[in-house]
Formats: sequence, structure tokens, C-alpha cells
Amino acid sequence: GSSGSSGDVKDVGILQVKVLKAADLLAADFSGKSDPFCLLELGNDRLQTHTVYKNLNPEWNKVFTFPIKDIHDVLEVTVFDEDGDKPPDFLGKVAIPLLSIRDGQPNCYVLKNKDLEQAFKGVIYLEMDLIYN
Repeated sequence: GSSGSSGDVKDVGILQVKVLKAADLLAADFSGKSDPFCLLELGNDRLQTHTVYKNLNPEWNKVFTFPIKDIHDVLEVTVFDEDGDKPPDFLGKVAIPLLSIRDGQPNCYVLKNKDLEQAFKGVIYLEMDLIYN
């Protein structure tokens, strides 16, 4: 790796997130189904899962790795319904402070509305590991 000119700001470590599955999602389509995918955001990094079509109980089983710049950051995981060429529909989100993560246990999180103030519909299962440098 080449070192940038921003001084040597060392990453705190890495966050490994396994997006297991969701259950009981809102049906966004007329068919009574959704085409869900997850967007994961931490700091300035954004990663997303593939879309599972026509499914309200999707299984992604996908592992993502984020560099951790600040231990006070919050991981946001938002579930969207892919909607062709239209913007995706919101299906719920969770926000997980890095400081609250207990290593390696699968956890079930209730999906919240956009401002995270109340439950939306469905749950998501995530397994997270913090690996400090």
C-alpha cells in the first residue's frame, strides 16, 4: 500500500458483517412480494448485497468487510425493494453502534422506519465481528 498525504491515520480495525437473512418483510409489489437487497453504510463506505427476487424472507448469507476509522461510528443497514429503473422502495433499516457489537453472535434486529423511531415491518439477522488492529 502507498501511504497518502493525509498523515498516518491508522484504522482502528475492521468490521466484518455477515448479512444472513431477513424475515417477514413488507410486500412492496402488487404481486404481494418484494425484491429485497441490503445497503450497508459505515462512515463513507457503502456496500450492498445482491437482490433476492420475489421473496419476503430473503437469505443473502453475504460477508462484508469495512475498515473502521472511528469506533464511535454507527453501521446502518437499510433494506430496499429493487424497483427496476425507479428508485428502490424502503423496506426498513437498522443502526448498530460499533461500540454495541458483541463478537460473532448472530443477532435478530427489528427493522425500523427511516428516522429509526419506530418499528417498521420484519426483522434482519446479522452477525458481526470487530477485529482490532
